[in-house]
Amino acid sequence: RKSIMRIKVAAIAGIFALSMIGVSTADARGNKVVRQIPVTDKFLEFDISWNRTGPSYYAKILVTVNKGMIEVCGAGVFVNAQMRTATNSVLRKHWVKVNGKQIFSDFRFFNKVNRRRKLDKAIANCASTGVRAPGKRFQYSYGGGGGRYRTD
Repeated sequence: RKSIMRIKVAAIAGIFALSMIGVSTADARGNKVVRQIPVTDKFLEFDISWNRTGPSYYAKILVTVNKGMIEVCGAGVFVNAQMRTATNSVLRKHWVKVNGKQIFSDFRFFNKVNRRRKLDKAIANCASTGVRAPGKRFQYSYGGGGGRYRTD
């Protein structure tokens, strides 16, 4: 009986240790999720597509200000499992620039949904850029992997 109990305790401790590794890995990317918000009509949609296979990822993004700091919020859906690894590589290279200066990269923190039709009602993950907003209105652009999008 005691040895069975020890195995259960060891298994629970192992699961906890693995979950802590996952948390620190996410933090190591520097894009820690600071809050979640619902996707609204203020979010912009973009997709990642490949010449031979078509779209592999659809996403909604919002660059916003919270407590004076610029945040990037997003949710996305993978629609082509065969291109998921390549698409993740592109998401890692995506960036946000404010007034021409890159302030953020790596969109892999976006919340994931399992159907494209759920994207409009999804909950988006938000990560802080660590950059104070330069004013009430500012110009930003985002892109990566060959794509570039700009908003004024």
